Amino acid sequence: MSEPSPGIRSAPGTVAELLAFAAAHPWQPAWPQSQLRAFLGRLISGPEQILDVWQGERRVAAAVLLDKVSNPGRHACLEFIGIAADAEPASLIRLIFAQARERLGPAHVGIQLGKYQQGGLGEALLRELGCAPYYEMYDMVCATPGSHPQHRPDPRARELSNAEFWAYYELLCRAFAENPDTSISDYDTAREAFDRSSGRLWMIWDQDRPLAFVHLVLDAGSPEIRTLGVDPAARGRGLGKALLGHALAWLAQAQLAPCRLSVAVANARALALYQNMGFETVDQSACWLWRKPTTEPKAE
Repeated sequence: MSEPSPGIRSAPGTVAELLAFAAAHPWQPAWPQSQLRAFLGRLISGPEQILDVWQGERRVAAAVLLDKVSNPGRHACLEFIGIAADAEPASLIRLIFAQARERLGPAHVGIQLGKYQQGGLGEALLRELGCAPYYEMYDMVCATPGSHPQHRPDPRARELSNAEFWAYYELLCRAFAENPDTSISDYDTAREAFDRSSGRLWMIWDQDRPLAFVHLVLDAGSPEIRTLGVDPAARGRGLGKALLGHALAWLAQAQLAPCRLSVAVANARALALYQNMGFETVDQSACWLWRKPTTEPKAE
């Protein structure tokens, strides 16, 4: 008897079941559990955005359509969290992507997907799905925080207090307003994610106006510089470099290493900063984009 065709269940499994599946059958990249929890909870509008694929009595793939993120292009993000090692990935990806397009809400005009050098989606399949290149990212690592002369505490850096989160969020939106490679959650979702995360966030202020921030996350396997942002009006003053050095000095004192981050290939200024501060490129990824077809008005 032939095996039944894969299908997406209308009622997805529990978060615990999906996390266990992702751990046993990781996709590339292998997302940390904390990030997978965000995918399966805070960053989706409902369980219908979880694409849980079964073949007969076994789960063979899982993906999530992140529709509660904000970016300049108004795109949702499709993240694959696991595919069984003995499954045929291309057919499962086609099935998942077709369902993701159907479930894309009217507020979004496209879907972003990641392509990684070390695995994941291939270019031929992405083009078959109707996607086109959107932007590229470098994954970078600083193996030994504290080893560089610029890895030093900065007296202007002040750790964020609960009452100041609103100021940080407004600065985050200003700093990345034009970045196609940055997706920002709404305020409530961002606040919940921040409260649940383990890490540090330092800011430099000009009296009561925040100028720059660095967000260091500690619950994603190894320390990660999640975001480093500067108010557009305050750029060119070395504030980002100072905060990055402050964070790396803190890691050195805490004896935590290595530190990783991601940066857009096209962001030449940020890339030069990270290289000068001791980060090296370890992988390259690309984001591809599927856009909703536009309906041309019929000629009368």
